[in-house]
Amino acid sequence: MEKILLLPDDAIPKANTLYCRRRQTEDGTQLDFRQEKRLLPRIRLIDSFISGGSFREYLMAEVSGSKEPICLYLRRGAAGFRLPCTDGQGTELTERFTGGKFSRLTCENYLWREQDEYDLILYDDEASLREKAAIAEQCGVAYLLLDSDM
Repeated sequence: MEKILLLPDDAIPKANTLYCRRRQTEDGTQLDFRQEKRLLPRIRLIDSFISGGSFREYLMAEVSGSKEPICLYLRRGAAGFRLPCTDGQGTELTERFTGGKFSRLTCENYLWREQDEYDLILYDDEASLREKAAIAEQCGVAYLLLDSDM
């Protein structure tokens, strides 16, 4: 029997589970995910944490450029950057942050801390991860793999 999980607007699905994207309900208000019992062969896994650019464009490029279904590894990420940052790569951080501003472009929160070790910190929280899951649905991402730290 297939287990159905309806994802309400204010919830993050159960951790360490692969969910298969299905069609939206008739009224279009909720996302409907079917829990998969096993990882399918030939799924391309991509990371949900990006250090710049448009998250939507990133997903659209991955979906359109892949022959395999895309699985978005939805995880709570954080990175610190010293500016100027010529390579676009920050230092991964394990600390949880709050109080930043949300960027619709990257779908991540950001903090400016010019007096600290890093000038700029990008990080995810529950709201940014919900937004990423919704954008993944809109872009045709087939699967979400959820981190155990959510």
